Amino acid sequence: MAAPGKLLDSYEPLFASRGYSRRSARERGPSFQSCDGRLVSYDRVTGGRLRCFLSHGDPPYLKAESPWWNTDHYDTLATAVSASWDFLLAAGFAFLDSPTTLTVTDWRVRYNLLVRDSRPGRLTLTWPSNWSLNDLVMAAKRSIPHYRSLSALDVREQLAAVRSVSITDLSYLDALELVPKLSLHGFTTDLNAP
Repeated sequence: MAAPGKLLDSYEPLFASRGYSRRSARERGPSFQSCDGRLVSYDRVTGGRLRCFLSHGDPPYLKAESPWWNTDHYDTLATAVSASWDFLLAAGFAFLDSPTTLTVTDWRVRYNLLVRDSRPGRLTLTWPSNWSLNDLVMAAKRSIPHYRSLSALDVREQLAAVRSVSITDLSYLDALELVPKLSLHGFTTDLNAP
């Protein structure tokens, strides 16, 4: 298997123009890092395919995995490296510059970018005081993931004596993606800052 490092030598000035410098080979493959901790690292997977990992922080708290580019048959490693640069220009640098521009789902659907956030999200929900318990149960079943799989009677029992609900089993970005849907169903949300 050829190494992508030599091919990426010609891309080093392009990375530098965006504020990224080559990093020592502590990673799986060649990598480029900005002074504020944003990182692009390359990796070869089974079959020789190429992919990129994008991350924020050291240690990284926000990671994203790019699509995989083929390096077999008519596709060469040079073609895969070129495709990876095109991907970085189209979506990768935008993600690194501002990961909350799109939701986790939008990054995945539009750009095939798999995003993982290790920061905990704490989302506190309240609802209007004039809601009946039935209104609350229906809104909760429609919009709160934890309650979708429960029966309406179980949800009713859990919510009957409370004035707020905290959701803590989501990452920060997953919770951020949930906020508009909850607001649409009438909940007031309070999300912790990362």
